[in-house]
Amino acid sequence: MLSVTADIPDLAVQNFARMTSSIRVHGGMVAAIYTQANYQGWCQTVVSDLNYYDFVHHDYQQPADNTITSVKVNATCKGPVSNFTGVELYEMPNYTSGYTKIVTSDIATLDGTGWNDRTESLQLHGIMAVAVYSAPNFGGTCETFVHDQPDLAGTNVGTRTISSIRIDSTCGGAVTGSRPPVVGNLLVVTGRSAGTSCPNNYTKKTQDLNEGASGDFIYLCVLYRPFTTSFPVVTDLNAKAYSGGYQVARNRDCTSQGKGWQLIDTDLNRGAGADTDFVYFCMRGVQVGNASQALADVDFVKSHSSGADPDTLCNETYSYSNYQVSADTQDLNSNVYGARWIYTCLMR
Repeated sequence: MLSVTADIPDLAVQNFARMTSSIRVHGGMVAAIYTQANYQGWCQTVVSDLNYYDFVHHDYQQPADNTITSVKVNATCKGPVSNFTGVELYEMPNYTSGYTKIVTSDIATLDGTGWNDRTESLQLHGIMAVAVYSAPNFGGTCETFVHDQPDLAGTNVGTRTISSIRIDSTCGGAVTGSRPPVVGNLLVVTGRSAGTSCPNNYTKKTQDLNEGASGDFIYLCVLYRPFTTSFPVVTDLNAKAYSGGYQVARNRDCTSQGKGWQLIDTDLNRGAGADTDFVYFCMRGVQVGNASQALADVDFVKSHSSGADPDTLCNETYSYSNYQVSADTQDLNSNVYGARWIYTCLMR
């Protein structure tokens, strides 16, 4: 293992040239990795952890695993990380493209800029949220992003569809003051393909909650709202597993946790087989006036091993978020042979 905190023009000096198969990013760092010494060759911008299968290979003119020879920190392939406030659009996944588009204020149409229906990934710089739209004048499908999005494929708005943008805004309105958006509601959707969509204005978490099973594609949909006392919010989420007929108790087990708890009545193992457990989310919501208790975000981690610690995985994966991160320890693929272990991460 090699820890990198400053530019390295030639990893051979550390006996680490062409040896990298995975990367872990800490503290929100951004780095540019190169296939040749002195920051030459193919380049890829890294803002989150990469495993060997996340590297984009030479067919796409970017580094493959075991090819990295030099590294620049606090930089993208376009140069040093700038101090502008807004969103940066990329024409390829994983923030890699010959050209980028920087948007620092609301733009009603990207038509005429060369960037209409062109974006495949995006990064937020100094803002708490961005609302993107599939049609000009803030129309069509809207989706809110509160973190960088390395690949728009599989999201609700989709890849190469963005036509208008609101800065520091959710689909439900502009961010107010210094408080980031909060979770206003949660839904679960199921379908027969990865293209299964959430309702408009919801953000689709692209982790398939049935990954590795033979069942339906299942996704969590998050409705982000500005921090305000004017709307109900979600304050907690957990999952419960049942075998056989015991799943009839699911609604009682949610409501028995206390005031505001309710069942999200979709089996997260749906279609995975008759011998699997039934798994359901319980959600706690509060009414107007309690926004300070709201969740800031919900996302997921997965593991190939049952021995992984969910809290450790969540905190390592979402350390960049500046939130307090905790995990729900219920495996969402409970008792599904061959499936990934998937856990829920809560950010406050």
